[in-house]
Amino acid sequence: PMDGNGHGTHVAGIVAAEGDGYSGVAPKAELYAYKVLSDDGWGMNTDIIAALEHAVDPDNDPLTDDAVDIINMSLGGGGSPTDPLSEATNAAVDAGIIVVVAAGNDRTYGAINTSSPANAVKAITVASSTKSDDLSSFSSKALLEDGMALKPEITAPGSDINASYLDHGLMSLSGTSMASPHVAGAVALLKQGKPELTAQQAKELLMASAIDLTLDPLSQGAGRLDIEAAFNVDTVIPQGLINLGTVDKS
Repeated sequence: PMDGNGHGTHVAGIVAAEGDGYSGVAPKAELYAYKVLSDDGWGMNTDIIAALEHAVDPDNDPLTDDAVDIINMSLGGGGSPTDPLSEATNAAVDAGIIVVVAAGNDRTYGAINTSSPANAVKAITVASSTKSDDLSSFSSKALLEDGMALKPEITAPGSDINASYLDHGLMSLSGTSMASPHVAGAVALLKQGKPELTAQQAKELLMASAIDLTLDPLSQGAGRLDIEAAFNVDTVIPQGLINLGTVDKS
């Protein structure tokens, strides 16, 4: 597939670009491109779900082990945690794939709750930070609600990211779309060092090693991505984030 928009090229470059003087997070990673949106950046959930299912079983033979290792989805739209796209995302994780998704750019608390696949329980949902370790102004946040997982899990750089673009060029773009592939690339590096890494283990390692930005977890998750630290984690919390309720201020 060919990218006529530039967004997909930019995201792919953040993961795995190799160029003169710049590099993606995991420059030796092998990329598989699934074109699910038009060149105008719009599309149907059914096409995204079809791509997820194809990535799980590319040759349509469940007896062969040919699934991709990691899926990055720098996209999203309206939907609940139980809508078809979020459920398909969870199903891909159940099939053994680590799925990383962008939190969204709606900036408000509760925006993740109504954005799919950002609200998929089993995905790694990524908020965006600036290069000075502030939360990006556009980064979507969550609210605590019944049936909603604590989101996002982690934050990664997403403001003013310079990466590959159309016509062999470079472009600086901002968005949680740029933060998500930083985490997908980090997971690729973790998977290289730990080939049996599961989605849950990846989530635990990334969260346990994150740098606290001293923000609430519904904004930053566990904190900002620290890839090197993720390789040296010796203690993890299986649940990642735990809701202990609220303080009775009365």
